[in-house]
Amino acid sequence: MCDVFDYREPELPENPDQGSIDKWDSLEHLRLIMVVESEFGIKFQTERIPHLTSLELLLSEIEKAHG
Repeated sequence: MCDVFDYREPELPENPDQGSIDKWDSLEHLRLIMVVESEFGIKFQTERIPHLTSLELLLSEIEKAHG
């Protein structure tokens, strides 16, 4: 998230979500999804992508994919 949204780690909100990061628009959301998929070697279900709007939700989906 820090790389995608150009934050230094201490600057990232405690529980980052789409509402707490100004740069998190629809284009950056897709970029974040692509980076996460690449980094973790996973592919999110297309219908889930619009709902992955927080770090917590992303981590949950990553855990499911690797579970």
